[in-house]
Amino acid sequence: GADDESQSDVIMGTITKLLFRPGINREGTQFAEQGSWYDCDKVRFRNGNPEKIGGWEKVTESVFKGVCRILFDWTLLDGTNCLALGTHKKMYIEQSGQFYDITPIRFSETGANTITSGTAGSTIQTYTTTADHEARTGDYFIISGVTADVDGICTDTYTNPFRTSAAGSGIVIVSTTTPHYAAAGDSVTFSGTTGFDGISSGDFNTTKTILEVLSATSYTISVATNATAGAVAGGGSVTAVYLGRLNREFEILSVPTDKTVTFQTAKGCTTGGVTGGGANITAKFLIFTGFANQIIGGGWGTCTWSRGTWSSACGTQVFGISLRIWSVDNYGEDFVFAARNGPPYVWDASNGTSTRGVLISSLPGASDVPGEVTIIIVADSRHLVAIGASDLLTSTFDPLLIRWSEQEDLTNWTPDVTNTAGDIRIPMGSYVVAAKKTRQEILIWTDKSIHSLQFSGAPFTFSLQTIAENINIAGPNAAANAANKTFWMGKDKFWVYDGRVQNLPCSVQRYVFDNVNEEQLTQIYAVTNHNFTEVTWLYCSANSN
Repeated sequence: GADDESQSDVIMGTITKLLFRPGINREGTQFAEQGSWYDCDKVRFRNGNPEKIGGWEKVTESVFKGVCRILFDWTLLDGTNCLALGTHKKMYIEQSGQFYDITPIRFSETGANTITSGTAGSTIQTYTTTADHEARTGDYFIISGVTADVDGICTDTYTNPFRTSAAGSGIVIVSTTTPHYAAAGDSVTFSGTTGFDGISSGDFNTTKTILEVLSATSYTISVATNATAGAVAGGGSVTAVYLGRLNREFEILSVPTDKTVTFQTAKGCTTGGVTGGGANITAKFLIFTGFANQIIGGGWGTCTWSRGTWSSACGTQVFGISLRIWSVDNYGEDFVFAARNGPPYVWDASNGTSTRGVLISSLPGASDVPGEVTIIIVADSRHLVAIGASDLLTSTFDPLLIRWSEQEDLTNWTPDVTNTAGDIRIPMGSYVVAAKKTRQEILIWTDKSIHSLQFSGAPFTFSLQTIAENINIAGPNAAANAANKTFWMGKDKFWVYDGRVQNLPCSVQRYVFDNVNEEQLTQIYAVTNHNFTEVTWLYCSANSN
């Protein structure tokens, strides 16, 4: 409005509703695509209109080691929900917000006084085995059975570290001058303590279990005699030995020889060059860790351990995939898993989360279990299927060989007229890239074709059909099932399979494939959101790994 009547005229017009086509169109320029959305961030289109995609919610404060490369959810017979997490370092099972390490043990040995301290004051120590450990830098091993301190690594000395909590209570708070590096449930052995507040020295000078860790420099223990007054500090000059500083898991820092590895302790040693620990120390070496990112090319260290002959370079047999990739499935309530180009393992749910996965070939009655597989899948017929497997007769790895176990028996892989174990070879391609279980079939992608594996019953058990040629997939985890169809990301376009293979129309195809890091295609992961019948592909952009 205006005070001047000469400016009070109102210009009347019509309101026009601007209609934009749903979806993002990046096939043309920003100015050429008039009437279309050109860019967005975390938006989906529902009923033709843009809608903000919801955010993330933290499930647990617990942490795990490594970059997660697979998630798999299933339920045990008692209704317990399990979530498997495979990282480039370990395999975990999550239950109720806690991660349990089920990474298999590949080598174990017990020896006497196997720990040698480093130079004076160093936190880098050496472990020595009798047999060749074959470990690599970055692998993990677990030390147990240490009964004596080694060169002061486990020992601290305090003055009046104890404080009784309350009158009539047997709970005592221990305060340390330096970080104790202990955890709840660890043991600590005290000596030299002078009794106080009605508690005798004998109640202190023994091995105690740490009840609760209050901070990096305090924790609680329990004594047999209750305090008289409470809130009294004392104990005199006290020596504490924390054997848990050595009886735990360590990451291998270096491999000086085929019988020694170095590791880092929480506290440095005193003198240096001291060997000890006890008469029966056990070292358990976990399976080899993998790579966090894709490594392109040949040469030492670019493929899995033991592939090829000793000291030879890895070349084309790497198949462009050196990233740690897992294949996982549930066999009833049990969990089967394998690292790409490694042996298959099983975690027996009935043994609980305190146990680790074991080689299927190590189970009683196991027969001709493949020593190396590319992918494992449990078929609907209850056969454990290895796609890409070591040959039955020669044990040589064949990247196109499919083998399966006896029905309802994941340990028996020996074909016989009395069982349904067997094998079949993919007729096209050079190696298997990916496999996806769908309705009544398993889709298998090689480097240049796609095939369907179906249960056919006696006498051949499974049949294999070629669905399409000159088809590729970007990586082992680039496919997902949604709305009774299978969608996947190729190396230059998107595809869909609903009984036949078709190109998936995509208005951001050029934008995606012009901006993808082609050396990191193995990292691509297809995610399904069933609430919205959506498939999302996570990929490394051109400037990212």
